[in-house]
Amino acid sequence: MSTTADHAALQKKLQLKPGTRLWVWPETQTHPPELTADTIEATDLADADVAVLFTNSLADVDAALDQHILALAPLRAVWFVYPKGNATDFNRDTLWNRLLRDDWRANSNVAYNEALSAIRARPLKPGETVRKT
Repeated sequence: MSTTADHAALQKKLQLKPGTRLWVWPETQTHPPELTADTIEATDLADADVAVLFTNSLADVDAALDQHILALAPLRAVWFVYPKGNATDFNRDTLWNRLLRDDWRANSNVAYNEALSAIRARPLKPGETVRKT
């Protein structure tokens, strides 16, 4: 059972400051209670500061990026949340390499909870190069 303290710690890890306009993908998912205490639900990605994408497969990652990569690029933070423990068809390293295909890079990895990990990603800066793992 998660507590208010757990929610606050998660929000701090994900850089969700009070008043952050949060967009959650897939758009059919309701905003998880652990993320909503001090955030504002952004129903349109164009109005968001931070995006949290819940992905259960590389197909989910592909779908999210194919549909939203340009709109995600200017956000303060973009988080990919995925199952821990080889419970999906990708891990931190394969997600890193997948992001590089679209000139994005992973730049932070945190535990979302006991069952999920989260990777923050951003577009590469002009002239920036990153080697594949």
